[in-house]
Amino acid sequence: MEPGSRLEQIYGPGEVRVNSYHHQGIRKLAPVFRAAAHAPDGLIEAFEGKDHSWWVTGVQWHPENEGHISLDMQLVEAFVEAAGKRSTPSLAKVG
Repeated sequence: MEPGSRLEQIYGPGEVRVNSYHHQGIRKLAPVFRAAAHAPDGLIEAFEGKDHSWWVTGVQWHPENEGHISLDMQLVEAFVEAAGKRSTPSLAKVG
């Protein structure tokens, strides 16, 4: 995990073992994103938006395999919590 990343906030500092195998990967991120985690070989395993008011996080590991469900539930729970904190504009009455 990259220090200061959203993933570090979710999972804590240090390494996390994930089920990851690729025949494709991210070489270069768009300017609005930053790498949030790398594999030992340098491949980007996760990314996030640079603007912390925009909750976007992508992972390249495979949650459907090898029982990493708890890791993915932590990520989903963090997303749901962030969505719950977001204010929604009031709806105008139409009549």
